[in-house]
Amino acid sequence: MISVIICSINKKLCEQVLSNINETIGTAWEAIVKDNMLEKKSITQVYNEAAQAARYDICCFVHEDVLFKTKDWGKKLIREFELDDQLGLIGIGGSKYKSELPSGWFTGIRELDCCNIEHQDKTGKQTQIYLNPDPAKQLQEVAVIDGVFMCCPKNVWEKIQFDEQMLTGFHLYDIDFSFKVAQQYKVAVTFRIDMVHFTEGGNYGDEWIKYTLTWHEKMKHQLPFRTTDTKSETRKFNKIIVRNWLIRLKHENIHLLNKLSWLYFTTVYKLPDTWPNLPMFFFKQLFNGNRR
Repeated sequence: MISVIICSINKKLCEQVLSNINETIGTAWEAIVKDNMLEKKSITQVYNEAAQAARYDICCFVHEDVLFKTKDWGKKLIREFELDDQLGLIGIGGSKYKSELPSGWFTGIRELDCCNIEHQDKTGKQTQIYLNPDPAKQLQEVAVIDGVFMCCPKNVWEKIQFDEQMLTGFHLYDIDFSFKVAQQYKVAVTFRIDMVHFTEGGNYGDEWIKYTLTWHEKMKHQLPFRTTDTKSETRKFNKIIVRNWLIRLKHENIHLLNKLSWLYFTTVYKLPDTWPNLPMFFFKQLFNGNRR
């Protein structure tokens, strides 16, 4: 039995996904919906309050702008947890490596990233993202996961919970929670559940930069963290990750001071030997996008 937890800011989307879950989950479930339109609580506080109220053994934290395509996906989740009592968290997107660089879960490195989700934008254009480093495995152990879909036994949440003190907005809650779970349990991405995510991409603006720098500074003694033997390739991976996130952040509306903060943290503080010969590419990517 599953408690589905949703932090809602859109009544129509919420009603749509609840109907979809009822048709597809395939097991007993309850919906715990927290309407966050008026109170504007942090997502960490909303999720903790909802999980505390959950009646069932498995908590699924789900965004409201999704639809499940797989029938009986709830049964599949329950089965995964029954087969491995060390499994603490399941998602549909994540990476086997979390670097010390200020970034999201995505690395852009084929052997590290795991994802199975279909994105659909406002025009109806669909993009299937399927990244599986080992196609023979339908469950891949990872270091961190994306927050669109996160499921864990309630007793795992009781032990770890979401950090309401450090994360007072709507960013980094997923990386922080999954990273902390991964220190004590297995965290995995499943390829047995298909879903559609109605989105045009995450918001990686000023607020994201703020929480990302704060989190990586706090966790600096525990990073990088990996679930695969990549230690000898850390430097190569970091260069790729920096490049990919420079390109990604170019398209965001980020204040100049925050751009400089990100650049300083990344290249001076974390990769100091790259600063004297910092390629002009870095500046072009970070400063030729939207400016403020």
